Amino acid sequence: MSWTKPLLLDEGIRSVLCMLPMVGAMVLGQTSVISALGQAGFYFACMPLPKRMGQRLMLASLLMTIGLGFYLIGGNVVFNPWLAVFFTFLVGMNLVFLTSYRLMGMLAFSFIAIYAAGLNAGSPEKVHDTYFAFVLAIAWAALVSLLPIWKGTPSPAVKQKAPNMGELAEAGWRMGIGTALAEFIAQLFGFAKLGWAPSGVGNVIRFDATVSKMRAKLRMVGTVLGVGVLVVSLLITQNLLVLSVLTLVYAFINGLTKSTKLGQTVTMYTATILTLYVMNDLSTAVLTSIQRIMFNLIGVGIGVWVAMYPFPRIFSKIRRMTATTGGDVQT
Repeated sequence: MSWTKPLLLDEGIRSVLCMLPMVGAMVLGQTSVISALGQAGFYFACMPLPKRMGQRLMLASLLMTIGLGFYLIGGNVVFNPWLAVFFTFLVGMNLVFLTSYRLMGMLAFSFIAIYAAGLNAGSPEKVHDTYFAFVLAIAWAALVSLLPIWKGTPSPAVKQKAPNMGELAEAGWRMGIGTALAEFIAQLFGFAKLGWAPSGVGNVIRFDATVSKMRAKLRMVGTVLGVGVLVVSLLITQNLLVLSVLTLVYAFINGLTKSTKLGQTVTMYTATILTLYVMNDLSTAVLTSIQRIMFNLIGVGIGVWVAMYPFPRIFSKIRRMTATTGGDVQT
């Protein structure tokens, strides 16, 4: 994979078009929904786009229902710390299980970011207020994505071969325990964004420990660089309209470089999401940037821990025991 090619011009343009409702809200003075509209459109644009029209419709339907269902779960359990930890475990584990379905597998790992957005909302009331904005933005992005001009992107291969039930169970437990532990720490220390640490875990954990470790490094590099992009942006301007245009530029670059090494570092992804967050209150921009780095560092650290130790060793011992006894691990 190269730093410069192949560049996906159509994905860059589609990302911009998916986020246009945010600009419309800005022009109309509806600043309270700018962040939600921008996030939802950007999430949709970041999803792999199937080549077939029928699958694109199914993608939109799955994101509108199951995807936003995770958003509602996050926003409605976050008020109770123990409930939030329990559901974060369930969400993390079941997202891995969903990867065993062909079309859902394209989306499953991305749903942790939507669930985290619900946690970040902090209350059922705020989730209720922003839910319609999410629905509107996703519906718009779905319509944009149905245009036949887009080439579509191949589904990213999680493994060279489909994971078997044992691999799904092992990765599911690692994801569930890792995200739940991250949410417990976030609740214990009163993190301002309760979903960022679990999201960091969700971005790291995959079926292979080596891949997980590589993603952890890329996540931290991309987070720091993305924060740097935000800081430069705020030094240039603090005008909300200009900042909303800048988020479109960052989203365009993110889509353009989706298949490159730069895209793997999630630098422009982080810059886009962070800019959308701070547009709600520019006075907290510096604090939000520091929190993004710290919360992601904690999430990535937990993700590496559950990927590398002790869970692979535990499951390895279980497999050896069942092989010795001639039994099967029931999952």
